[in-house]
Amino acid sequence: MVAIQISIKLILKHFFYYKAYDFQEFNLYASAFMLLGLIWFIRHTGRMDSIRNKPTIVAISIVCYIGMQISSYRKLDAERIKAGIPNHELSFTYHSKPVTTGKNLMFIGQTTGNMFFYEPKGDRTLVFKTSDIDSLIIKN
Repeated sequence: MVAIQISIKLILKHFFYYKAYDFQEFNLYASAFMLLGLIWFIRHTGRMDSIRNKPTIVAISIVCYIGMQISSYRKLDAERIKAGIPNHELSFTYHSKPVTTGKNLMFIGQTTGNMFFYEPKGDRTLVFKTSDIDSLIIKN
């Protein structure tokens, strides 16, 4: 399965000029398929006792695997933004000034108190306080 995934990615990158961030959804589906394939393999080879005897190790392994997939997904999100491809379009008013995201200002993410934006032209990150934002409109 890993060889098939690598082959598909190499073909798409080489012949169709796909970038690494173009495989975000593919990676999620491929990792779920890999996990299901592994469970199927263990079940059909009669090794289910090894899972039942060591459930803690299996659970930790699955959590680590899922964590690596989420980390990879977020890394590819950052690469997409650095390449100038915005994930979301936002419009809002900040201190009575209109702010709109696009190629010149891209939304990165937010916490409970702040929203983060990347400005490629200046290669800098801008932080806006969420409490000072008025009339927020989000387009996906």
